[in-house]
Amino acid sequence: MSLKFNEAISIVAEKLLEAPKLIYQTYSQDAAEISAKMDQELIKINSIFKGTVSNWNETIEFYKAEVPKLNVPFLRLKMPFRVEPERVLVFNSDKDQPLNLKTSVNHPAVENGYLNGEKLTQLFVWDLNRVIDGISKITCSSGKIYKLFLINETVYDASFITIAAMEKDTEVDPSFSYEFMLSFNFTNKSFHYLLFSNFFRQVEEAAGESYFKKDAKKLQDLKILLQTLVNQYTKISPYGLLKVYNAMQIESEIGSQLLEAIPLCIPHLQNPGPLISAYGKLLQLKQSDSVQLSELKEVFGLK
Repeated sequence: MSLKFNEAISIVAEKLLEAPKLIYQTYSQDAAEISAKMDQELIKINSIFKGTVSNWNETIEFYKAEVPKLNVPFLRLKMPFRVEPERVLVFNSDKDQPLNLKTSVNHPAVENGYLNGEKLTQLFVWDLNRVIDGISKITCSSGKIYKLFLINETVYDASFITIAAMEKDTEVDPSFSYEFMLSFNFTNKSFHYLLFSNFFRQVEEAAGESYFKKDAKKLQDLKILLQTLVNQYTKISPYGLLKVYNAMQIESEIGSQLLEAIPLCIPHLQNPGPLISAYGKLLQLKQSDSVQLSELKEVFGLK
């Protein structure tokens, strides 16, 4: 039976994700232990953020596992106080209007009755640095030893935090990392609030989760297709793949996106010839848009 190219490529992605994942399982368990340790350290230092983090593991990106992990780049902090949003009267063509959050709570990040988002973020980063320093190196039940590194940078007027878990000091790439922006939730609101350019933006929890997980699923499918295809014919470093991922924009259908991503891999390969040949085969299948699943699976080394 013939299938449309995008339909067939989605089926292949699911087949690849079903493969045995022993390394993935090891890193998943190690990450869970590190997440628990970070929660313990927040309690140990008596952080104002102790007990507020709800989803460390959702933010993790694997770099050395057999398959990519489905991840959402927002760390949810459940703040234990009430706020009242006030719209900021500025010209803005976006549908998401900037907000200030008014509150009566006594808190280090509250100034003149308003929550200072930049200060709240900085307080979290300071405490996270203390947590990382306190952990230093951690030995997990798998026997693997990790050194944690914290990176805080500004991306599109928002703070983006990375906690990299390195097995060896000499390695360029982490085995996995936590990668996230901060998402704040308050006791009297079902919404989440993100901070951009010193103002908060409101995101409905259900709609926001659905949107980002849908996008994350599409990216996961694309990653497993690209990772499998490239490594079947040649080898590419995790850093090379990361550069390709960062250059991609998940906007088109999965098949079209894959065909746009493959040429981005070529500069990172010593012998790109076999991949170029496979790329040509995929182009032919895409153009015909009438695909036998068996011939597409063969391109990806599936029986």
